[in-house]
This record gives sequence, structure tokens and C-alpha cells, in this order.
Amino acid sequence: MNTTLNLLPNPQKKSLRTAQTMAFLQSLALFVMLVALIIASLIFSLKLILEHEVESNARQSHSSFEEYDLLTQQMRGINDYIDRVDDVHGHFVDWSAVLEQLGHAAPHGLQFEGITIQPDMTLMVEGSAKTRDDVLAMEKQLNEYPHFIDISSPLSNILQKQNLRFEFRMRFIPPTQE
Repeated sequence: MNTTLNLLPNPQKKSLRTAQTMAFLQSLALFVMLVALIIASLIFSLKLILEHEVESNARQSHSSFEEYDLLTQQMRGINDYIDRVDDVHGHFVDWSAVLEQLGHAAPHGLQFEGITIQPDMTLMVEGSAKTRDDVLAMEKQLNEYPHFIDISSPLSNILQKQNLRFEFRMRFIPPTQE
């Protein structure tokens, strides 16, 4: 068994205990300050990292917005182009079909010498015919086509019986496209 005798007087014992308590409190305060310093440095490091990330994300989102704006402008350009093509397609007239109808309306003795198409869809057909009956047959045939309206021909078309020049003026109404 081990016995310890404390032979120090009470005031010294008290001062020794106070010194030990102070040393413990100083150590504890130093430890708390060290922990606080480590936490502060971690927080500062995280703050710097987060600021860098926020700045990086801001640059990236700004470039994304610029790319989005560029793509939006390109899509608008493409849509405008499609609208123009659609508008042209909507006003398209198959002139080869019109000429084919004119050809079918012409009897054998007729010869076309000129076809003039004006912007208001007015057609002027000029040519020569062997007989007056050929010109009258063509006029009758043109009147049967629903897309030719306001067909007019001068009186000179029927003044001669043979080898005459003719002229027809008419408006073309394009068929509606669906």
C-alpha cells in the first residue's frame, strides 16, 4: 500500500490548486483558440472555394445565355426563311399546267406565236390560225376551263375566213391549294 502525506500548509495548497486550475484553464483556452483558428481557416477556405465556384457558374451561365440567344436568333432566321418559302409556295402557279391547258384548247390549225403573263394573272395569247372556225373552237374550249375567266377577243379574230391572226385576253384563277 502506498501512502502519500501532504505536508504543505493550507495557503500553499490553495495557491498550488489555483495555479493548477489556471494552467488547466489556459490550456483549455489555448485549445479552444486553436480549434477556433482551424475552424476559421476552414470557413475562409470554403468561402474562397464557393466564391470561385459561384464566379465559374456565373461565367458558364452567361456563356449559356449567349449561346441560347445565338440559337434563338438562328431559329428565328430559319423560321423567317420557312415563312418566306411557305409564302412563295402558297403563291406558286404551275404555269406548265396552264400552258398544257392552252395547248389542249387549241385545235390543229392553230399556232401560238406569243403568250404574255402579267402580274395580275392576265394572259394574252397571240397566234395565227388557218380558219375562223379554229379560232371560234379555241374560244369555246377556253370558256369550258374553270380557271380561265373574262375571256375576250377582238372582232378582228373573226373578220377573215382563212389565214388570220388571233388574240385572246383572259384572267387565270389558280386552283386553291390545300
